[in-house]
Amino acid sequence: MDRQAALDSLSGFVGEKTLNANQLHFVNMIVQQLTENGVVDVGALYESPYSDAAPAGPESLFPEADVDLLADALNRVRVSAMAG
Repeated sequence: MDRQAALDSLSGFVGEKTLNANQLHFVNMIVQQLTENGVVDVGALYESPYSDAAPAGPESLFPEADVDLLADALNRVRVSAMAG
């Protein structure tokens, strides 16, 4: 997946939010993995390297509703990748 497609896949999650440095770093790690592998398993967000940035999981950086949006976005990418 190219970088723009990875960013686009997270647009519903990021939306118009202004991210702080820690949130931006976390999102950039997701974009990087999407670019390299095409998918990111939601469970991976609780493992290294993500847990290095957010030891308590993404909920320590984002409100729970936003984490749900992120999980939905990653699951849509996975379904799309499996269909294609």
